[in-house]
Amino acid sequence: MKRKTGHTAMVTLNRPERLDALNPTLKGEVTAALQDAVADETVRVVVITGGEKAFCAGADIKERTGLQLTQTRFYFAQRKNHDFYNQIEDLEKPVIAAVSGVAVGGGFELALACNLRVASETARFGLPEARIGVMPAAGGTQRLPRLIGPAPAKELLFTGRFMDAREALRLGVVNRVVPVEDLMGETLSLAEQIAANPPLSVAFCKQAVNVWGSGWT
Repeated sequence: MKRKTGHTAMVTLNRPERLDALNPTLKGEVTAALQDAVADETVRVVVITGGEKAFCAGADIKERTGLQLTQTRFYFAQRKNHDFYNQIEDLEKPVIAAVSGVAVGGGFELALACNLRVASETARFGLPEARIGVMPAAGGTQRLPRLIGPAPAKELLFTGRFMDAREALRLGVVNRVVPVEDLMGETLSLAEQIAANPPLSVAFCKQAVNVWGSGWT
């Protein structure tokens, strides 16, 4: 679901019955909303958010387990999953994640693909894939170390443990932590501060930092 507030496009994940878990339909809706935001010259910042109890519970495991083996192999082989996250990181306009509740697995990776993160005091983050014999496959093993450094990232990845909002703030995973009732107000305030600047300068800053983060000079 997408709506606009001032110069900010709000993209809300809307599968509360599945804790906003990502499936192909939801990814398609998010992609379409992002494309609309890019095409709209009055939009200068994009905010991605979910529900109060869950920002995003990652991939929809229930749907995935229903796939046949050959389809599953194809699912992991294709680049569509990576392209979904990369489009957020590389969008020409800044993207802010407003996180309340759980952001786990691919949901945490979705937040990491955003440029900034504002969290409510109830937010919890984790990449628990190692606990079930797999690894984060949507950029978490690259984006998290770039954000907080290799050693803290390895601890979180190897143990699969969750961190609360305060630890996420201390480590630099999130930019701000606020009460639940203030989450959207704080996020929109930050978005409008960014939107007040010339969009080209913001876009160039984003591109320059992204290039630095990828290891290029």
